[in-house]
Amino acid sequence: VGFLFTFQNCSDDFDDVLKFSSPKEFVWRGLNQYYYWQKNSPDLLDNRFLTNTDFQNFINTYQSPESLFKHLLLRPNDRFSVIYNDYSVLEAVLQGSSKTTGIDYGLKRKTAGGSEAFGFVRYILPNSDASTKNIQRGDIFYAVDGVPLSVNAQGFLNPSGLSNDTFTLNLADYDNGAITPNGLSVTLSKTAYSENPVYIKNIHIVGNKKVGYLMYNGFFANYVNELNNAFAYFKGEGITHLVLDLRYNSGGSVNVATELASMITGQFNGQIFAKQQWNEKIMAFFNA
Repeated sequence: VGFLFTFQNCSDDFDDVLKFSSPKEFVWRGLNQYYYWQKNSPDLLDNRFLTNTDFQNFINTYQSPESLFKHLLLRPNDRFSVIYNDYSVLEAVLQGSSKTTGIDYGLKRKTAGGSEAFGFVRYILPNSDASTKNIQRGDIFYAVDGVPLSVNAQGFLNPSGLSNDTFTLNLADYDNGAITPNGLSVTLSKTAYSENPVYIKNIHIVGNKKVGYLMYNGFFANYVNELNNAFAYFKGEGITHLVLDLRYNSGGSVNVATELASMITGQFNGQIFAKQQWNEKIMAFFNA
């Protein structure tokens, strides 16, 4: 989930016309007002700075808005927040469109609390650059461009090569609990890609049960027809059970989640499907 801050006059603390001295001030004030863990992030507390000079000196100790943003996040609780310097890129991502190599991967520490890390491939997007390379689900990588993966004290990954348009993954084997480099590598390049979140739909016969399996990887409004077609397929096949796999679902539209639930069952018409939970500041405003 990315942050796209849209400011409204929610309280007397904000003027009708909002002005910021710099992008870094925009980042701090946005998080101070809207961040879910605002009261748990020491440098976001309302009483953190005695004067505006103190505040400006603080934010200017950070080289970029991105580095300030990362510092202010509450780790490890917050595994979701990201920042984009182009809102149109964020909007595209929320619709399933982005520049990608085609690998969806996870990252783990080698040992609990340790700094060494490794990555593993969760799935490969069809018709992507990765789909043409010798890499597949379950493969492990220990380095990017020859630099071993590590995690710093704040939980941020080094190196940052995975954000480059082209990078090389250095592969490894899982050897009796150890991550052992195997000398293999694969170079991947990002291209513009629109991801159909309906990744797998099929039928399994288990005893006397006909089980539909759906691997659904994002609540993207542009692909509701594909989701509807998947359920039309299941209905046509006469399934008796459904497995809905959301392990790698990155989130998206609550409206699409509502439509998905309605496709599964229609027995809860008129009942509340979901509630939004904001930080204490915003909840106080909503509940006033």
